[in-house]
Amino acid sequence: MTKSQYLTELEKRLGALGREERAELLADYEAHFEYGRAAGKTDEEIARRLGPPQLVAREILYQLSVDRARSEPTLRPSPARCSPASGSA
Repeated sequence: MTKSQYLTELEKRLGALGREERAELLADYEAHFEYGRAAGKTDEEIARRLGPPQLVAREILYQLSVDRARSEPTLRPSPARCSPASGSA
């Protein structure tokens, strides 16, 4: 898989993200290819080392959803659940 093919597939799989966030992530992966090429690696070797773009995108989306859930929890414990049980045995 060439750099272009890899990045095109990754971009397609990251379509749920905003334009800026997606562009930032794609720039990071483009840098992986540039560093790999500078080290004498082929696009195929670099792509193989990064892993399939479908899996990479799935992991990125999962991690971002976990990070967002941690920073913006929608379920908050009620005060009754946080206080000690009141006399029931």
